Amino acid sequence: MAANVASMLEREARAGDAQRARHRARLAGLGADSDAQLARQIRSGEHDHDIETVAAVLAVSTAERLAIVNPKWLR
Repeated sequence: MAANVASMLEREARAGDAQRARHRARLAGLGADSDAQLARQIRSGEHDHDIETVAAVLAVSTAERLAIVNPKWLR
């Protein structure tokens, strides 16, 4: 278990800042500056017309995060 945590921390150190920057850029493309703001926009119906785009953005961000946390989940 400790080896898994160490591996995750290493992946986070290597990719974390870049991954967060890409996620922020994707959010900005949707007109949001945070996950919380995007969630509020979704709840208010602001993205009803482009929900497929929102889903695609969230899928990419989720896959990138999973690649850091536990890449085996992506197989």
